[in-house]
Amino acid sequence: MSAEHKMAPHAGLVIGRETPDQPAIHRLLELSDAYAASLYPAESNHLVDVATLLQPNVVFLVARQAGAIIGCGSVVLHCEEPAGAYAEIKRMYVDEHVRGLKLGRRLLEALEAELPAQAPAPRPAPRRSLAERDAAARAILREEFGMRV
Repeated sequence: MSAEHKMAPHAGLVIGRETPDQPAIHRLLELSDAYAASLYPAESNHLVDVATLLQPNVVFLVARQAGAIIGCGSVVLHCEEPAGAYAEIKRMYVDEHVRGLKLGRRLLEALEAELPAQAPAPRPAPRRSLAERDAAARAILREEFGMRV
């Protein structure tokens, strides 16, 4: 889908729970893996597999536009950790053809809405230095939200 043929922002957008164990999701996760590998060294990538995404402590959401899968995101709930409960954002990915439409923000909002009331607030996985996280956050703001930072 070229930039000229992008759909209007959120036209026909549906975000909901789906099983990650379906071929179209596998393809999206492979794209997510490749994208993460292009940004970070292997030791900094803590990607969860489909088996993990199927666990009962995981909320996995899929974004579809006109039926096509265009993004996904999940939250892994760690409620029995000795250091305290937390929720970890995992597998956030938006297809490159629809970036800049604020879909990432919509996915995060939908994930938060799906969390049980007693769940801790989600946070990203700690894996990079502050400078790396700052650079990644700036890239997301530029790519996903079209902001100049």
